[in-house]
Amino acid sequence: MGVLTGIGIALYRWMGVSGDDLRIGAIMLGCPTAVVTYVMAARLRGDTDLAGTIVIVSTAASAITITGWLFLLRVSGW
Repeated sequence: MGVLTGIGIALYRWMGVSGDDLRIGAIMLGCPTAVVTYVMAARLRGDTDLAGTIVIVSTAASAITITGWLFLLRVSGW
């Protein structure tokens, strides 16, 4: 989540995006996996344990990565 968000922010900056638009983009890129992933795995007889774990881990990680990226954007003046 952290690496892909960083790549996305770099692409946004390359396209000239800054300010609130850049911060909103960083938040959207850092969002966790949707809970519907678990429901889809169950309906398609997939690995529900893996889907549930991915949802939980990505939700916990997003709190850290989104906060970190927003802090770095503020410090760098973007």
